[in-house]
Amino acid sequence: MSIKCTLCNQLYVGQTGRRLANRFTEHLRDVRLGSDSPVGRYFQLANHSPSNISVFGLALHHGSTPSRLHLEQRYIFNLNSSFPFGLNAALSSL
Repeated sequence: MSIKCTLCNQLYVGQTGRRLANRFTEHLRDVRLGSDSPVGRYFQLANHSPSNISVFGLALHHGSTPSRLHLEQRYIFNLNSSFPFGLNAALSSL
């Protein structure tokens, strides 16, 4: 999944083995509660709100968790979404 700020075009890439809608609802809760997560922190900034969030699925992958994590890292790299260019933490080694 990818979460994008419609104001700044900052991007967050994340993987989940669950339904996209369920995981996105959790991200919205993080924003609402001011959670100490990359998405929660970012959308608490001045002039940002949940209405500035755009979400879309990047890939449907039925593999194992390590396989999904590897694919997530590739998307983070390819979309340049690691800090400071995006909201993801620094890349781990592929």
